Amino acid sequence: MTKAKEKLDIFIGSGLQPDEILIGREKFLNYRKSYPQLNKLSNLQLLEELVWLECLQERYKVQVGTVTKPKADKETGEIKIEPVPRHLSEAIAANLEQILSLKTKLSLFEDQKVSDAFQALDDMMKKAAEYRKQNPLQFKTTCPHCAKIYFLKRKTTGYDEFVSPFYADDKVLKNDELHACWKEGILPIERYAKSMGVSTDYILWLDEKIYKNKK
Repeated sequence: MTKAKEKLDIFIGSGLQPDEILIGREKFLNYRKSYPQLNKLSNLQLLEELVWLECLQERYKVQVGTVTKPKADKETGEIKIEPVPRHLSEAIAANLEQILSLKTKLSLFEDQKVSDAFQALDDMMKKAAEYRKQNPLQFKTTCPHCAKIYFLKRKTTGYDEFVSPFYADDKVLKNDELHACWKEGILPIERYAKSMGVSTDYILWLDEKIYKNKK
């Protein structure tokens, strides 16, 4: 674990009051338990900011309760509640907007997580289709989740039929021209076998079984 990540494993709460830091740490741990995917350094940094703003939002709410306490009118005795000061209501609204923005970035809304998952799958399928288009002869690919390599099955659709001249009845590997060169003494049997990727015994077997030459 890096030192930077180790520091962000708990809520720091720089600038907050001691009681606010304690509340923030509890919030931070609850987020970590509810969303275990928030384990990257960048996510932990955003989570620190989110909890800090939420603690600040609670401070604003306390201030609202302080400045808007019911007061009795000196003349009539009527109970009145002072309106929330404009600067305080604007600060609350701006702070809430930042909180919602950070929650969106961290995918903390259930509907968004589902939507993001489908979007990620759709993007992955589009990338795969584009890759197949750009690399029609490549059948090796890598799983985006576990990084394991696997191979795609080939389909005959879009391929022209081709019969290799180096197979007899599509079963036995052979090369008539190379065999003739060997029989005429032009090509040593070792070079012949190496060119075919087989052993010299296989060449002798071809000569007897396929070309019907007696020993």
